[in-house]
Amino acid sequence: MGNCSKCSGNCGSKLILNEKNYIPNRTVDYSKYHVVIVAFSGGKDSIACFLNLLKTGCPIEKIELWHHDIDADQPFMDWPITRDYCRAFAAAFGVKIFFSWKNGGFLGEMLRKNQATASVSFEAPRADGTIEILTAGGESKKFNTRHMFPQKSADLNERWCSAYLKIDVAAKAIIHQPRFLGKKVLFITGERAEESVGRAAYAEKEYHKTDAGSGDASKLIRNKKIQSVLQKLVKLNASEISLDDFNKNGKPQARFPGFSAKEKTILSDVILKEKETISSSDCQKMIVEKQEEFVALSKKALASFKKRMQKAEKGQGLFRKVHAWRPVHKWTTSQVWAIIEEFKVNPHTCYKLGWGRCSCAGCVFGDKDQWASLKVVLPEVFARILAYEKSFGKTIDSTKVKGVRRNIEELAAEGTPYPYITPEFIKEVASKTWDQPIILDTWVRPAGASGKLVGPC
Repeated sequence: MGNCSKCSGNCGSKLILNEKNYIPNRTVDYSKYHVVIVAFSGGKDSIACFLNLLKTGCPIEKIELWHHDIDADQPFMDWPITRDYCRAFAAAFGVKIFFSWKNGGFLGEMLRKNQATASVSFEAPRADGTIEILTAGGESKKFNTRHMFPQKSADLNERWCSAYLKIDVAAKAIIHQPRFLGKKVLFITGERAEESVGRAAYAEKEYHKTDAGSGDASKLIRNKKIQSVLQKLVKLNASEISLDDFNKNGKPQARFPGFSAKEKTILSDVILKEKETISSSDCQKMIVEKQEEFVALSKKALASFKKRMQKAEKGQGLFRKVHAWRPVHKWTTSQVWAIIEEFKVNPHTCYKLGWGRCSCAGCVFGDKDQWASLKVVLPEVFARILAYEKSFGKTIDSTKVKGVRRNIEELAAEGTPYPYITPEFIKEVASKTWDQPIILDTWVRPAGASGKLVGPC
């Protein structure tokens, strides 16, 4: 049982855990994998992913938690307590944890001026059980200038914090560790459909971008996705379809519902790449072409697979199988908190303060109440973000009101700090050392369990 969400336990009411709140998800066979990696932010969803592994019988010796340190050696956007909280969590459950980071961190990438993006460093185990730090990347000849915050966008080129500080960091850490060659790896992340329309379109299981043998499979999957979009267009039975029909101020038009953000990208980048409009009959012709292409790709993929297997049997070839799995993709927020309550896990302090998501302290998706709260909890971070807004001449929040973007000072003035903020919680989240138990005797439901899911596209 847990305490009331509205007061973090002060009123004495109890929340009864219904064991049917969630169904442990085991749609993969753990015996097929040598390593099971959980992308571990310290937030509720990554905790739920790990606990789900325990509930469904994954051998703990196979599990590794990977934490991408957003700030690296330049403290700025992340909660100070996050790194040590993750370390303490791993120790409490007796599971391995490895840290990785973009050199220069968030600040270095944001302030990049006519430079290549920095290298990535990551911890890796040696055969003797010790840890070494490896570095990869940073050798691009493509120079760019940012001098701006990540934007609220499903496009990861614009919301570069996810792409450059998390996704690319993980990919390099997998690709540049010889220990994964010839192995099968399961890479787990905690995106959930409830969070956004964009995330609802994610597949629960797919090939990870680092899968060294997935080139043929990726082409087949891509072909099927294109066919699916074409089938939807055929059903519209329209004589002429253009991108303008799907966009109005960046939002899908009501006359064409049911198209996800990914499907719109396929429409713009593939189907309408070289033409302005297309008809339903044109789409039907393209479906036939794609079906013929699928047959040809399948034959090629089968031949390539047989050759890879023959090499693997002889100990040859540098194949690396990496599958991506989102085990809590269909779970609700309540279901996530239910498994955390069951294991009596002491959550990250940001949830006790009232935050509904454990992203960066200064997340670009923050609303007016979050900015008002951050100003109280971490005033130095708030002041630095405000100073960079003035320096860049652009606000961190891209939302416009009457055509004008507001800085965080203006947003905070409109918001209200969370009522759960206490001096004790402020001290806790601002510390770099976690000194509490991870497993509680009595679990207290944090205020943020009922907080706003202000988050990604």
